[in-house]
Amino acid sequence: MIYDVADDELIEDGNLQIIGETDPNELSEDGDSDTQSEVPVRLFKDFVIYDLATNEVVPVAALTQVLYDSSNCYGASGTVEAWRDDDNGDEDDDGVDDLEDLEEEESYTQRVKLSRIMEFNVHHFRRTHRSLDRYVCLA
Repeated sequence: MIYDVADDELIEDGNLQIIGETDPNELSEDGDSDTQSEVPVRLFKDFVIYDLATNEVVPVAALTQVLYDSSNCYGASGTVEAWRDDDNGDEDDDGVDDLEDLEEEESYTQRVKLSRIMEFNVHHFRRTHRSLDRYVCLA
């Protein structure tokens, strides 16, 4: 099966900003070296993984070899959202503004074509629940 890249897919690069993310220009003006090197975490939904050269769809299991076989060049396309950490520790916040922002942001859908997948991980350990989570990590 061949994946047909949609015309409205955003290309992932250093300037890509997803609705709900901090503006990358604000991070660079901050001057803090820790925030300058931060990579945004994004929630990727309804995605397809494919060979970047041929657009041939590949099974997720093929990604287990990404670290060991540099000849494979895989990418992915799908709907993307800014990651929201539910355990952010803001207990004194009433959440009203956040809820309004969330409702406004959910009315937009952004499809992104990722750059080359360099790392694949299904073993993320959640400290809060002391268990593996259900997410797949692509880097």
